[in-house]
Amino acid sequence: MEVRFDKKFYNGEPDEFDDHCKAAFGKKMARLIARRLSHVKNVKSLADLMMQGFPGRWHWLTGDRRHQISADLEHPRRLIFVPGHPQEDFKEENGSLNGKKITNLIAIEIADTHS
Repeated sequence: MEVRFDKKFYNGEPDEFDDHCKAAFGKKMARLIARRLSHVKNVKSLADLMMQGFPGRWHWLTGDRRHQISADLEHPRRLIFVPGHPQEDFKEENGSLNGKKITNLIAIEIADTHS
């Protein structure tokens, strides 16, 4: 699966992202961020990430963060993604979201979604 970065989240060179994370969040968080991005790159679709027991506790958010996806980092921070597809590409007729149809994500921020 493909992962991209929202320009507000990171606008530098792809090969400098790890250094950016170390400077901004510290070594431990940088390792966790790299691990979550590796998970994305090594699966076929979002449905694979959301399987029970997959590291990172991937899940859809609700409320004002509806249609965003969260992956655990270091409590309470989460790596937040949005699908890289238009909604009509992954939304079923009954309104449910089909993770098997989502094959790329956009990382938009690191946040505490509970505050």
